[in-house]
Amino acid sequence: MPSLKNIMRRNRPINQNIVTGMLLFCLPGIYTAITGLGAGGGRSSSGVVANQSNSILYGMFTLFGCLGGPIVNLFGVRISMLLGMIGYPLYVGGMWYYDRTGITWFPLFGGAMIGLSVGVLLTCAGMIAFSYSTERTRGLYICLQWMIRAIGATVAASIAFGMNAGETKAVGVSSSVYIAFICIECCSLLLIAFLLVEPKNVVRDDGTHIAKFKPTTVVQELKKLGLCFIDKKLLLLVPATLGCEMSLSLVSTVNVYRKKRGIMGVAITGAIAIGGCIGMYIWLHITGYASYKKTPAYDWSYSHYGGFMVIYLMFGLTYSSYALTVEWVFACLSNDPAVLAHLYVTGVAGMIWVLIFIVPETNYFKEENTIAPQDVQEDFVTHGKITQEQLDQEVEKDKIASVGKADDRGTELTIKESL
Repeated sequence: MPSLKNIMRRNRPINQNIVTGMLLFCLPGIYTAITGLGAGGGRSSSGVVANQSNSILYGMFTLFGCLGGPIVNLFGVRISMLLGMIGYPLYVGGMWYYDRTGITWFPLFGGAMIGLSVGVLLTCAGMIAFSYSTERTRGLYICLQWMIRAIGATVAASIAFGMNAGETKAVGVSSSVYIAFICIECCSLLLIAFLLVEPKNVVRDDGTHIAKFKPTTVVQELKKLGLCFIDKKLLLLVPATLGCEMSLSLVSTVNVYRKKRGIMGVAITGAIAIGGCIGMYIWLHITGYASYKKTPAYDWSYSHYGGFMVIYLMFGLTYSSYALTVEWVFACLSNDPAVLAHLYVTGVAGMIWVLIFIVPETNYFKEENTIAPQDVQEDFVTHGKITQEQLDQEVEKDKIASVGKADDRGTELTIKESL
């Protein structure tokens, strides 16, 4: 049983994952609530501006999502997270400015900046969830991040709801809501400054490090990035990644082998998604939505609100569970933090193919830089799955990682000398 001091230490993997979840609470969580407000909703062109801003956002997201891996590997987690938070308060500030003045340049600029930020932020967060966890706890780490992020969206939406619930017509969001959102987003600076640590300083409860880290260059990172675009197993997952955000735009762990867990997750998620789409089609047909010449403004007093709320919740469940499933499949392809940072940038049929034919039962003892947890080493030794030479290699890698950590604190040792 870990001591209280060990449970609370900053460089514990689960604690770093929770800190990352808190950053997602402050940043994408608030963004999700803002998305539901439709650029404030107080002007006739609010929907158009929201769509224009989102188009710029996702265009920049595409570019910097691809560059997220090299940025994280070159600059480290702390600087990458700092880059990943800058765009969020600018985006909210832009929506606030538009809601008050009707001038569109600032929200469009904010859309570009948040697109730049989110690509780096989510790459960094994904790398932490994927590589800080063990293969047995990977789903837990991913779910923790998503849960805390969802709580952030719920809190932000509750703030907006509480301050506007008494309105009888569509009006702009009050300044106090925007100010509250910007303050919450700026709190992420404190989390980065005081709680976040670099991956090379993260130590598991059993005393092992997550991996050994080698210096890298821009050329090396770009070469690795290029290889991602010709990797067959990643190309098979492209249709699945394209679908992750679709439900968001529409509505603006069983203890078995991990292949079986993945296939079960895909099947359940697919059933929920199909049910939500069928429900949406029926609801649109019943309400005669296609005959409306302009978008109506409804609240909970509308007679068909209950049905739409159920559909909305199903799409919310689809959005999170589908993205979680895709992330989990990606995370099963490697345990190396540097590799996972690149993998994060890239149909259901593709996921099933990868799960059945490509995802191995374990990636430990197969990768040069990853260090297996102590309990995994003991389990493999007990069942005769590894040789003494392989075990010695794991011990040596952990020694190298420890030397690298000490070197960062100013000692005269270097990893190169230790080799």
